Amino acid sequence: ERLAGHVDRLGRAGVRVVLDMHQDLYSRHLFGGDGAPAWAVEKLPFEPRSPWFANYSAPAVQANFDRFWTSEDLVERFALAWERVARRLGPHPAVIGYDLLNEPHPGTAAPGAFEPDRYVPWLAKLADRLQAITPDRIVFVEPMALNPTRGDLYASLAGPRRVFAPHWYDPVVEATGEFRSSVATRLAVGLIRRRGLDAGFPVLFGEWGVVQRAGGAVDYVRLVADLFDQHRVGWCWWAWDREDGRGFGLVDARGELAPAGRWLVRAYPSRVAGVPDSWRSDPESGTFDFAWRPSAGVTEIVLPAGVFGPRGGRVAGSAGVEVLGYDPARATLRVRALPGAEACRIDVRRE
Repeated sequence: ERLAGHVDRLGRAGVRVVLDMHQDLYSRHLFGGDGAPAWAVEKLPFEPRSPWFANYSAPAVQANFDRFWTSEDLVERFALAWERVARRLGPHPAVIGYDLLNEPHPGTAAPGAFEPDRYVPWLAKLADRLQAITPDRIVFVEPMALNPTRGDLYASLAGPRRVFAPHWYDPVVEATGEFRSSVATRLAVGLIRRRGLDAGFPVLFGEWGVVQRAGGAVDYVRLVADLFDQHRVGWCWWAWDREDGRGFGLVDARGELAPAGRWLVRAYPSRVAGVPDSWRSDPESGTFDFAWRPSAGVTEIVLPAGVFGPRGGRVAGSAGVEVLGYDPARATLRVRALPGAEACRIDVRRE
């Protein structure tokens, strides 16, 4: 019921919700992470390591993941918990779907065997069970983090209301606290997206972020946000927390956006009648350019007032487009293709 109250509050604010069965280091009981309840934890000797993600290699953490994946009882209890969540919260109008397990870990199993032999079959069964309860909700299929996953491993899960939802954190930035090279991130974002598309999914990067006090954090955030535009994928930032710069939180102790946050307040197409070809948003200059191949219906473009002004900027150029109007309450411009248009383009500039 506490979670339902949070979903109500988010819905009133116009936020759409993905329910995520979240874990880090299996559980907060013993390991200092979050996830499994105390009764599902085998209490073993554990010595914390640094950086935090190195704890995934701790024998106690790996043993608990092994225990989960090989226990029919724990797997079934996990599924029953999800079914209860789906029945209680799935019908809520703010909820769009489910991420079944945050950053799954194989324990001591080899990742190359874990995904095809255990994880993908488990995902398939659980996804079907939840969509039998709420057929119109999306299942976000999350592969192992930082693993060179073959897209075809997940192809059997693709279909209506299924989305490939990988996470991306640059491991060098995570380990060193410094952003010095864009090479790894540029390669990873393109490769991960291609794997999802080749498997038959639309792609949403379900989590990304950087510690705000990391060296070059602002440049890193600008790079990744621009890459997501370039590759035409959606994303979710980790995390909308109020912090003092020592963590991933995007809001400082005063409630203001951290310096990197201004690169995330950007224009984007939130609903496209057709197929997007390209878009580019620059919060600094207050520009947005978008091209798509249209179909019948209305296309909606979010134009934040903090970037474009209270009236959503001005249309500096367009082709094949009828502008229907700007809704300041939703910071959304509505347009549609002119009759007979085979291609559409619109360029918006700050007022």
